[in-house]
Formats: sequence, structure tokens, C-alpha cells
Amino acid sequence: TEEDQSELSQIPTNQQWNYTIEGSWRHFNKNAYRTIVLSRNYLNNSAQKYVDNDESDPSKKLLDYQSTEAENKFRIEETLRENGWKVNYGVGAEWAEYTTTTFQKLANELTQDYTSEIGVFKYGAFGQVSKSVLKERLQWSLGLRMDGNNFNDHMANPLNQLSPRLSASYSLSEKMAINFNTGIYHQLPPYTTLGYRNPAGELVNKDLKYIQAKHLVLGLEYNTSKNSRITLEGFYKHYSNYPMDLIDSISLANKGSDFGVIGNAPVISNNKGRSYGLEFFFQQKLFHDFYGLFSYTFVRSEF
Repeated sequence: TEEDQSELSQIPTNQQWNYTIEGSWRHFNKNAYRTIVLSRNYLNNSAQKYVDNDESDPSKKLLDYQSTEAENKFRIEETLRENGWKVNYGVGAEWAEYTTTTFQKLANELTQDYTSEIGVFKYGAFGQVSKSVLKERLQWSLGLRMDGNNFNDHMANPLNQLSPRLSASYSLSEKMAINFNTGIYHQLPPYTTLGYRNPAGELVNKDLKYIQAKHLVLGLEYNTSKNSRITLEGFYKHYSNYPMDLIDSISLANKGSDFGVIGNAPVISNNKGRSYGLEFFFQQKLFHDFYGLFSYTFVRSEF
């Protein structure tokens, strides 16, 4: 169909392969246990696109993207239980490497042609405390996380990525509860953006910030006698420091989520956004050899 032909004229040929490996060690004490985790994940990604999908003519090449991403992670944490209190805290470190060879012709007749390799050392610390009160009808949890990395001075300061979280659940009856949680979360911009270079081979996006998201969730939960769990939640999320592409003045959040190359452009961390909606969730835990999940989410996203 005409729609199919239009899709095929836009979508690049994409190939990916990846692996993940992880090992953990856990040591138990009387009222506590310590966990140490080592892991590595690796992604090899390539994308090509030619005019009219004619790969026999090099002059028709629009995109030739090759990249690798490798993350080596270490985490150690301690979990304590004492007099109804649960305390969890720990630290983590990560060494990430990103490499790319990028050739791309843009719609405005600009051509990107560069090779880049970066290494980013990430670090973080976290803690969480929780307890049940009011005859165990109210369960609450308070947490705090800090993250940083050595990409630039702003990101290097963990206080700039301070992330508090609070959650609570109050039992209205044996089967029904009201749930609430809120928090601040930080996410590193994509490696394609961190590793973008100009024709002189210089990193362009050296002043990036972590993307910040503030979450607010409120909902009801109902548990049936047949091991079913039903929830209805409303949520609101506010985003800041989101990267905007300076070539076409479009937020990276609006660049799409299909296979392709997103973020290999000069950007600035100044976009804002929000998403809000409702989610219905049904879980049938194992009952008479049956298990199932069903969810429906209505969401509106604006940047």
C-alpha cells in the first residue's frame, strides 16, 4: 500500500545484538544480610539507510551508524530488620564505554561524519527506611538516592541529582487499600548525545544535565479472595532538563521511540514536559493452575 511504501522509505535497516551477565553474593546475619552484585551488559547497534533503499549506489547513502555500549556495574548493599523497621542502604559504581562511527545526511543538507569514543565513570549511594504503624494498617517508606558521574562538573556533584522518594499504603479494610507515592528521579541523557562530536572531533554537548522527573501517583488497590489483585491509579509526571535538538528545535522526547538513531546532534538541557493519565491493572496470582496479567493505561504526554 501507499502507507507501507511511505514507512519503508523512512525506516532504516537496523541490526542489534547484546548480552548481559551478572553474578551476586549474599551473606546472612541474624537480622541482616549483605548483597554484592557484579554485572556487565553490552549492546552492538547498527543502522543504514539509502535513497529508495538502493544499497548498490554509495552516493545514495543517507545514514551509516555503528555503535557499541558497554556498562560494567558494581553494587554493595545492606538490609537490616529490627523491631518492625526495615533499613536498606548501599553504594554503587559503574564504568561505561560508548563508541560510534556516524555518517548522516540531514534534511537541511548538512552532513554529519564523525567517530567518537567516550568513557563515563558513574557512582551513586542510596538508602531507604520503612515500617508498618497503626496496627500495621499504614505501611510507609522513605528513601533517598544520589547519583553522579565524571562527564562534566555539574553532573559530578551528586547533590545536583538528589532524589528523595516517599510511598505509603493505608488499608481501608482487609481487601482494600489506598496507595500513594511521590519522588524525584534522574536519568542520564543518551550516549548518542554525550558522545556527539563536531567535524573538529570535539565533544559538543559538554554542558548537559541529568534529565529530572517528578512523579506523583495515587490509587486504590483491591484484593479478592481468589488471589486476584486489582488497582486503579492516577499519575502525574513533570520533566525538566530534557535535551532539545538545536538543529531542528525539537525535544528528544518527541523524536519517536522506533528503531533508529536519536540524539546525535548539538542539544541543550532546557526542555520541560509532563505526562498524566490513569492506569488499570489486574493480576491473577496462581489460582487453580491459572495465572495472568492485564493492564490498560490512558496517558497524555506533552513537551
